[in-house]
Amino acid sequence: MNFEFTDEQKALKAKVREMVDKHVLPRAAKIDSTSEIPWDVMKVMADMGLFKFLIPEEYGGSGKGDLRALELSIIREELSRGSCQVDAIYALNGLGSYSITHSGTDEQKKKYLPPIARGEMLACMSLSEKNAGSDAAALSTTAVLDGNEWVLNGEKIFASNSKVAGVIVIFATVDKSKGAKGITAFIMDPKTSKYEVRPFQVLSPHDIGEIILKDTRIPKENILGEVGHGFRVAMKTLDVLRTSVGAAAVGLAQYALDITIERVKSRVQFGKPLAEQQITQDRLADMATEINAGRLMTLYAAWLKDSGTRKSVTLESSMAKWWCTEMAQRVVDKCLQMWGGYGVMMDYPMQRLYRAVRAPRLYEGTTEIQKVIVARELLKLYPDPVKA
Repeated sequence: MNFEFTDEQKALKAKVREMVDKHVLPRAAKIDSTSEIPWDVMKVMADMGLFKFLIPEEYGGSGKGDLRALELSIIREELSRGSCQVDAIYALNGLGSYSITHSGTDEQKKKYLPPIARGEMLACMSLSEKNAGSDAAALSTTAVLDGNEWVLNGEKIFASNSKVAGVIVIFATVDKSKGAKGITAFIMDPKTSKYEVRPFQVLSPHDIGEIILKDTRIPKENILGEVGHGFRVAMKTLDVLRTSVGAAAVGLAQYALDITIERVKSRVQFGKPLAEQQITQDRLADMATEINAGRLMTLYAAWLKDSGTRKSVTLESSMAKWWCTEMAQRVVDKCLQMWGGYGVMMDYPMQRLYRAVRAPRLYEGTTEIQKVIVARELLKLYPDPVKA
């Protein structure tokens, strides 16, 4: 593995960092305090061509072949350094669009991917339900074929971008008795399908809510993939995007460390700056090392996926997701401690990071689920013992 970014990747990182410094960080406190979409920032990102990285070239994007995990990780690390709201909007666009990219028909791709690439449409992926979170195969939303339409009934939850999405990839079961093999993916278009979105507030605000389906009709041709293959569609999407969750956690942790170093250099306690206190230096060393380890972990998982070295990167992507999100929680907590009482004041940035760092340990598979996946994948690498 070459640890050096290409010239194009270096330019991408620099370009996103400049955009974040100019258009996001000065307004980050306001952006992250509301669930409203910062459309002006989205336009800047669209004009930069950032949404094109989510979409293959033949459908108006700049991706060569499959979604490039390394470029996605570079972008998300920089975006999360500025605003977790902005990063979440971008990531959800990736979740919704990538399901269509790898499992959609040519007609479906031509209809939905180009406007996403241009930044004219946001996408949503809706899998979770109140009783089907970690156990995603247990979902109870039903889909019944009625002539040339599928009729969906049920309630989905934790659907980000749901209020404003121009396309929603939604999952329902055609036969609950079949478990995961009954789950099917559909493309739901708000222009042709009627449903209700009930927004709710979370610890770190963004556009998220419940999707209520009451005899919601979806055209037969909007099935995504094949009947009964929806669980595969979801898992293939999550496999790639989970690595970028790790990258976003690294970006958030890095920003927390950056502003904390500035803080401890200027804050004087017991006659000298905190930065000169041995306990502070011990913490700084721990945090910087953990962040660097997390960054290398995500880049390795992304490189494995993009290089085709490994057919499946489930093991590495789950490792990156759970370790980096847990690491970010540790880093932000230590940073806030060094800010003292100012760390929990609403006029200072640490409280915003402290609220934002909690959710990544839950979404796209909790830490506990990632550990189950890691152990399962690890056991596959070792042959079963020969019985005597």
